Amino acid sequence: MPPRRKPRTQHYIFAHKLVPSLFFRDPSGFVGALAQEGDALLRRLWVEAARLATTDASEASTDAIDLPDVPASEVMGLEGGARLVVLMLPEPIAALEAFFVGLLIPGALDTSGAIGSVYTLELSEDHHRKRGTMLCGWTAEGAHVNYAFCPPPALKEFAAAVGHVWAGQRASGNAPVN
Repeated sequence: MPPRRKPRTQHYIFAHKLVPSLFFRDPSGFVGALAQEGDALLRRLWVEAARLATTDASEASTDAIDLPDVPASEVMGLEGGARLVVLMLPEPIAALEAFFVGLLIPGALDTSGAIGSVYTLELSEDHHRKRGTMLCGWTAEGAHVNYAFCPPPALKEFAAAVGHVWAGQRASGNAPVN
């Protein structure tokens, strides 16, 4: 069997460190900045992730990804008035790299006190190196969560899986709160 590929540091830092930390610092402000600046903000963050990758080579492989492959975003509505801002990343080539990062902002009528959530759809490999996907996420405290859903790497399926997990979190009272 060929050796496992390590995730590219820029890709990993963008999806798993930089975006979640900025989002949890100020969810509405970050999503508002994305709405105003769009791709320009994402390009700056992508470049920042590349810069951080060169200073944190212990995380993973430092293969930089060219700027033409910067992420794009799309806003989708979910049940209960929640909004999901989906960042679409360059094609993953190694486990832990993400296809999508989803930033969920609860609806105005949400009474759970939720501040928002970060979800990722990651490329995964089992112990036989069979590739698939895994719906995961990050908490405001920096913990990685595996939701054990494996939707295909398509935008609508990702949004549906996030909507299902979010509805379950709200119903059980486990939605992230401030």
